[in-house]
Amino acid sequence: MFWIAYKRLWGRPWLALMSVLGIALAVGLAVSVPVFAQAVSRAIMEDELADLAAASRRAPLAIRVYLLPSSKAPVTAQQSRDLSGHLASIFESNLGIAVRSHPVTVESGGLMLKRPPEEAGGPAGDFLANATVGFLSGIERHMNIVSGEPMPKEALSPGDVVDVWMHEAWAMEMGAVAGEQFVLQPILHPLPINIRIAGTWLPKDASDPFWPSNPDNTFRTVLIVRPEDYTTQIEPHLGNSPVGSVSWAINLDENRFVPEFADRYVAGFQRAIVETQQTLPDARCDVSPVATLEAYLGRRSSLTVLLFGFSVPIIGFLLYFLSLVSNILVDGQRQVTAIMVSRGLSPRQIFLISLYEG
Repeated sequence: MFWIAYKRLWGRPWLALMSVLGIALAVGLAVSVPVFAQAVSRAIMEDELADLAAASRRAPLAIRVYLLPSSKAPVTAQQSRDLSGHLASIFESNLGIAVRSHPVTVESGGLMLKRPPEEAGGPAGDFLANATVGFLSGIERHMNIVSGEPMPKEALSPGDVVDVWMHEAWAMEMGAVAGEQFVLQPILHPLPINIRIAGTWLPKDASDPFWPSNPDNTFRTVLIVRPEDYTTQIEPHLGNSPVGSVSWAINLDENRFVPEFADRYVAGFQRAIVETQQTLPDARCDVSPVATLEAYLGRRSSLTVLLFGFSVPIIGFLLYFLSLVSNILVDGQRQVTAIMVSRGLSPRQIFLISLYEG
């Protein structure tokens, strides 16, 4: 029966070729519409992600979770560091994209920067400015020390004086130099914090995706300390509010990102936010690529429907062409089919021959 089907097609080669061509055109047109819509939407999405990264100075797939602890629900610096890995695992498992880095930024509440007391044990001197103390994990690799000492990774500040690193622009404004000592006075705590300007710094590259935002603005009045110094020498002076604000930056691996899985990423992000708020009810996410991914999905769907709408007449002409060719083939085979039935072929065998031809 397969040989019979082959001989019947070979008997009318041009009609068979027209049938194959019509089917190929119909299938190709139906497949090319969603592929083209997806390609256009992807190109637009990549431009939007690049613009977002340029405007925010963050990695295009960066996610930022922040928390403003209260005195009723305080969070310590060590807890903030421990939560960094936990939050990274939540987003990695739900999105299916490896996390490249997850630095944590911790800042204290507002403190008063004063001159040191004129006499040992006396009250602090004149008020100079408002300041905060904080750290950003891994910042020592991205700091350019202008004057003073580089920031060591693990050594603690000796004695009762805490080593801090001041932004160079603020140091010039304050007239502070490396090695000079000051006092930080917590608003709600009587005991002052003695600090020493161990060095002044500038960012090596302010546009580096490592920085959560422009460091020349956000870290200008932040006195940078080592995480261990913050835990042992700053927190004990801050009472019921050991941390004023904390943020976690989740930087996803861009090489593992597949735009065609945008709907999966959006759903995974929503699940990750729910799990994050189960761990930290007051946590919020203010930076993410979800809006860009949702725009990509909406644009892809609308463009696909629009292109299919324009291609309906063309598909109709192709189907009409296929029906004409098929009718010609069937009409030309009526006599041959009648002879085969008269020779004893069953309807099932006739159907198999037609199936082979198809």
